[in-house]
Amino acid sequence: MEQVRELPSGKCVRKYSPEHPLFDTGTRLWAAKYYQELGSMMQPEEAVGGPAHSEPITCRLAKCNVSFQSTSAYEEHYDMMHRNICRECSRSFLSLRLLDIHISETHDAYFKILSKKKPMYVCLVDGCPETFQHDDKRTEHLIRVHQYPGTFSFHQQRKHKVKLSKGSAGLKHEDGNEQSEADAETIKKREARKRRRQQKKKKLLEQLKLQNSDMQVDEGLQKQEGHKQDTPSEITDVDMADLEEDMRELRIPKSIHFGRKRRI
Repeated sequence: MEQVRELPSGKCVRKYSPEHPLFDTGTRLWAAKYYQELGSMMQPEEAVGGPAHSEPITCRLAKCNVSFQSTSAYEEHYDMMHRNICRECSRSFLSLRLLDIHISETHDAYFKILSKKKPMYVCLVDGCPETFQHDDKRTEHLIRVHQYPGTFSFHQQRKHKVKLSKGSAGLKHEDGNEQSEADAETIKKREARKRRRQQKKKKLLEQLKLQNSDMQVDEGLQKQEGHKQDTPSEITDVDMADLEEDMRELRIPKSIHFGRKRRI
C-alpha cells in the first residue's frame, strides 16, 4: 500500500506499508542477521496458538546451536538459513536463485571461461536485467541503484557476532580452547613440513655437489691416462728419429761391392 499526501507547501509525502517491495531487500538482510542470534526466536507460545515446549529445540545443523521454544520458529529458521546451502563450501543463501548464482560463479569452470568473453555476472535483485563483466561492477550497481550497504560483498562470507548466554559461555570457552589447540597443532605440523622440505633440498644439493665433484675427478683421471698413453708413442717417435739420423751418418767403403762382378 502506498499513500500520498500533499502538504500546504506543495510538497508530497508518501507513506509505504511494511509489505511494500521497496523494503524487501532490507527485510531479507535483517532476517538473515536476526535468525542467527541465540535466543532470537524464543517464544512463550506457538505461533498457531498451541502450548510451548518444555525443552527448547536446538538446531544442530552446520554448528548453528541456536535454540527455539516453538516448532514454527525452528521451521522458519530452517527455511531461512539451512534450506539453500552450497554443498561445496557450506554457505547458506536466502533464496534458490542466489544459491544458483553462487554455484555458477564460484564452482563452475565453464562460467569462468565465458565470463572472460562476455558479461555473465547478473544482478542479485529479482527483476533487474542488468549483467556485468566483473563482480566489482555489479557490487557498485547494487550499492548505487539498489541501495545495498557499502560493505556488501556477495562472495565474501560475513562473520556474525553471536551473543552468548551464561550457560553457553563455558561451552564456547571450551570450544575456543580446543580450537586454539587445534590451530597450534596445525602450525606445528606446517613447521615440521617446512623443515622436512628444507632438509630434502639440502640433501639434493649435497648429492648434486658430490656428483659434480666426482665428474670432475673422473675427467682429471681420464686426462692423466691420456697423457700416460701418449708418452710411450712420443718416446718411440723420438727413438726412430735418432735412428734415422744415425743411419744417414753411416758410409759404405768403396772396396765393398754387393753381388758378382760382371766379366768383360
